[in-house]
Amino acid sequence: MFEKFTDRARKVVALAQQEAIQQNHDYIAAEHILLGIIKEGGGVAVNILRNLGVNLEDLRKDILKLIPPGNKPAPVGKLPFTPNTTNILTGAISSAKELSDNYIGTEHILMGIFKISDSSIPHYLLRERGLTLESVKAERNRMFKDSIAKDLSSSVHSLMMKGHEGQKRSNGAPYHTHPQAVKDLLVKVGITDSDVLNTALCHDLLEDTKITEEEIKKVAGDAVLFSVKQLTNLPDKSIPAEQIKWDFATKHQNMLRHAVEYNDISKRVKLADRYCNLCDAIWDWEPYRVKRYAKAGLELLEVMQPLPDDVAELEREARRFFGCLV
Repeated sequence: MFEKFTDRARKVVALAQQEAIQQNHDYIAAEHILLGIIKEGGGVAVNILRNLGVNLEDLRKDILKLIPPGNKPAPVGKLPFTPNTTNILTGAISSAKELSDNYIGTEHILMGIFKISDSSIPHYLLRERGLTLESVKAERNRMFKDSIAKDLSSSVHSLMMKGHEGQKRSNGAPYHTHPQAVKDLLVKVGITDSDVLNTALCHDLLEDTKITEEEIKKVAGDAVLFSVKQLTNLPDKSIPAEQIKWDFATKHQNMLRHAVEYNDISKRVKLADRYCNLCDAIWDWEPYRVKRYAKAGLELLEVMQPLPDDVAELEREARRFFGCLV
């Protein structure tokens, strides 16, 4: 069940168990899940609650008033979920699918609370504060759009748009949707470093556009330029052009030679880039090309080891996804 849960979402479940143990409960109930969201303190769900006017400390106090502690210590080990808790987690998964998200975050768990009985403690307390499933979804979407709006106003985003102006993906979509998707995927798994996100936006500029190194350096800085150059997959200039057969196998082997030297920024971006490319490919490519690209993706993951810890979850999902297609 938890394969696609983000680290923060998994932490919510772990904290829910801690809350249950502290209350001498031998089960993890819906109210423990909401306590876990509050205690986690830094995820999208908490920001949604704050933005919608919820006082988290008051909410916690109200929950504890309604769940008297047990009479004896909770047993050692993993506690079972109540039916409501299971329904919250399955509701989180369905909420992610409804939003076309390929991960389960704390915001989806919050949405899952609204998919159980409105007489449950967390649903009742949130409804009492004026929250509904629709208002939570609307705030989540507003936060996401604000993030995109900031990108649209940035000089890096403007440079990316300039470089890819008029270009199309193989499926006919504007090319700029791809670097934006790579950046958005990294944001969704918790990456906030500006150099990583700006590299995601710029990663194809040197390879596929007329944008120069000087332009990238001017708007994004040396670190981004260095990583973009690492990610640029061009033929070895020491080999005469007429001797180069720039087919898939040659291009892939050339990229693997580059990948050995990737820094952590480049590794994060290449992982997200390959994942996004394959998500598009399964709809548009012939099966043999999808299989070949997925197999190449698994080879790339091995060459890029070790990957940074903050993309461990995305790496696991990529291995599962690529492996299913080989």
